[in-house]
Amino acid sequence: MTLLNSTAQDYLELIQEPKLRIGARGAELINLTRLFDQAMALLYNKLDKLMPIFRNTNPTLYDEYLFARGIDDTGSPSLPDYEANIPGNSIQLVADIPYSMSRSFRVRNTGTTTLVFSLSNTAGVLQGNAATILPGAEINNATPTLNNDNSATKLVLQNTEAPVGSYKIWITE
Repeated sequence: MTLLNSTAQDYLELIQEPKLRIGARGAELINLTRLFDQAMALLYNKLDKLMPIFRNTNPTLYDEYLFARGIDDTGSPSLPDYEANIPGNSIQLVADIPYSMSRSFRVRNTGTTTLVFSLSNTAGVLQGNAATILPGAEINNATPTLNNDNSATKLVLQNTEAPVGSYKIWITE
């Protein structure tokens, strides 16, 4: 009877081992996914925004970076360049960036209020061809469509209603 109990105990330990290994592998996969997300965030939030500086001063570096990013891009969704809430009945300066005719803006209204997006010369003022974005909608406009004045460097967003709104903005060069 002692031998049978000992053998049964050994069997139970061995049968549990694959479950433990599967659990450990699952934990490592979650950790690996987290590390890849951190690496992609570094690319999108830091390097992709830094590289346009080299467009004129070191065009070879800039072009090679874009080529390498094109190869590495897996088609996974990119993080927005700007994401925030906007108080009700207000106009907010989202960013002040250099004017570029080749730039486009993808704006998603993630809230429940109507938003208006503009490329302006003055913070707090909607100028040019302001674009209305209904709740849950998304627009994609090129710089010249929004404003063809090269001094229009301010991304301005207006919440036209009382509740707090929210948005995400992606900028493509």
